[in-house]
Amino acid sequence: MAVDDELRALQRAARRYALSVAPDSRPDVVQVRDVNRKMIVALTLPARESTETDDVPRVVGPRPGWDFSGTVPRYDGEPVPITGRKLDVLKVLAGEAGPVSAERLRDAWAGYMVEETTIRWTIGELRKALKVSFPAFDEDPIGTDGSGYSLRIR
Repeated sequence: MAVDDELRALQRAARRYALSVAPDSRPDVVQVRDVNRKMIVALTLPARESTETDDVPRVVGPRPGWDFSGTVPRYDGEPVPITGRKLDVLKVLAGEAGPVSAERLRDAWAGYMVEETTIRWTIGELRKALKVSFPAFDEDPIGTDGSGYSLRIR
């Protein structure tokens, strides 16, 4: 247990330092490097131990037709059987009017560090689930362009 306590204390100190350097950031990983830029250690920081709203995936408000108020999301009153992380990503996509960057999609992981390949894989799985839920929708339910991903089902 002593090692866990020491690691948590080090993580808290790293988060405080990162926030003092960049107050508007949400540091997930802090890297310590030597003078030659060789990495000594990379600490993955846990979600903050507070109840601040920025630790939760931020959803501005779902687009018309989407309802996330119940246990099952709905589109125009019809249930859409999507759960887990795919649901978190769907909430982020539905909450934005335009394209959503991969950086913004990281909010769906609520403070955990996530690789871009994981984001792409989750988007792919969400696409499959939306195609099953919306078989009459002919185009790709999630558009991709140079600035991010956008939900095409409106």
